Amino acid sequence: MNRMKILLVIPHLKSGGAERVVSFIFKNLDRTVFEPYLIVIGFEIENHYNVEDENVIYLNKKRLRNALFDIVKIIRVKKPDLVFGSIGHINIYLGFLKFFFPKIKFIVREASVYTKMKSFNKRRQLPFLVIKKLYKKLDALVYQSSDMKKDFEKTFSTAPFKGHLIHNPITINSNKDNITLEKIQPPFKFLIVGSLVINKGHERVLKLFQKVKFDYVLEIVGDGSLRKHLDNLVSNSEMSDKVIFRGLQKDMEAIYTKSDFLIQGSYVEGFPNVVLEALSFGVPCVVFDAPGGHREMIIENENGFTIQNEEEGSSILDKTIHHQWDRVKIQEDAFARFGSEKIIKQYETMFLKTQKQ
Repeated sequence: MNRMKILLVIPHLKSGGAERVVSFIFKNLDRTVFEPYLIVIGFEIENHYNVEDENVIYLNKKRLRNALFDIVKIIRVKKPDLVFGSIGHINIYLGFLKFFFPKIKFIVREASVYTKMKSFNKRRQLPFLVIKKLYKKLDALVYQSSDMKKDFEKTFSTAPFKGHLIHNPITINSNKDNITLEKIQPPFKFLIVGSLVINKGHERVLKLFQKVKFDYVLEIVGDGSLRKHLDNLVSNSEMSDKVIFRGLQKDMEAIYTKSDFLIQGSYVEGFPNVVLEALSFGVPCVVFDAPGGHREMIIENENGFTIQNEEEGSSILDKTIHHQWDRVKIQEDAFARFGSEKIIKQYETMFLKTQKQ
């Protein structure tokens, strides 16, 4: 039986949700059925995720526009059955390539709720009608959440039969030995993980913690353009001895293991890997209500709480620290719904189905 040849295209392997998921898919596809190649537009030295494999091809380019002809050349040489992308500008380019390689199946994975994320995206884009035409040209689209699927199909009039709802997989190593079963004591250890950019909502989380009355420590893992602004906000407040900026961290297992709760203030999400990872360690999560995967991840009173409006934030945090959480149950539920084997199987089924259409 001939294996299905797949090219997975990613801008780089720096820290990020799409990079984590695509590299994980690449490493875990069944090699008896698939022959995958990972095309990385960026540089190997930038790698945050380990993907040592002879089928990884680095184009060593800073931007997609500098790599356009390289990708075409690889497609002509490798003659894949299927090409898969997972970042907006790459996805649009794959729609363009479909005109030139009509026999090859092109699939993209969308990263967020388009109409909501658009307001945070400062990058210049092609005219909407051009983007719409290119998306409609694709053979299949993967959505991480129901909100994303509904929004995308309404915005771009893509055919529902082309859409596949596949949640992100748990990609981090966690087991019951990592779960702390001791009674949580103050100071309560809260954690934020994510790029320090405006759509992640770090500022509204910090403003919320200025109001709480209990003793806490808030650790912020990640880096980004808002680092200096957030640092100044903390330094000029009474939180200066309670908030710790950790920067980028590779050993997230140690971070989650030592945390009592995770909080996420995002205004829009795809299917947040950090919430998924926290739940896989039995860590209850507090999230602000936002379009995206939160609504499919959080089960109220069982694995976390949702802040519907900022006025109720303080009372939700009080409820969080006093609630009796079953951390083993939180972890078991996370793996039952989002375990890596289950999600990889969904991707494999989707690839095979699309190739036959």
